[in-house]
Amino acid sequence: WDVLDGWQNRAPARLVFTIGAKFRPIKYVPKIPAPILFIAPEWDSVVPIHLIPKAAALSTHSGTRIYTGEHGHFEMYTKGFSGAVGAMVPFVKKHLSGESCSSGGLSCAA
Repeated sequence: WDVLDGWQNRAPARLVFTIGAKFRPIKYVPKIPAPILFIAPEWDSVVPIHLIPKAAALSTHSGTRIYTGEHGHFEMYTKGFSGAVGAMVPFVKKHLSGESCSSGGLSCAA
């Protein structure tokens, strides 16, 4: 488990019946007309990393990329923050300005 300052990743079991059965973000991927940057921690306890390439393959945009970091889901906001932002900034710059970029283990060239 990834723990941040004693916070525990818990939710009432009833959420499985209200949200879990209905919410499937992957079904929206083909409907997104813009490039997608998937930020995928290698040791994610919430979203299994093996699902990320499957989701990316559903994207209709050739600019879609995957950034993987060596940390867990919640460490993205602490230890993995600079790496994630290091991937986000050039990705956003490229797709907002048309510049080419390469940074943080992410190649933005289409």
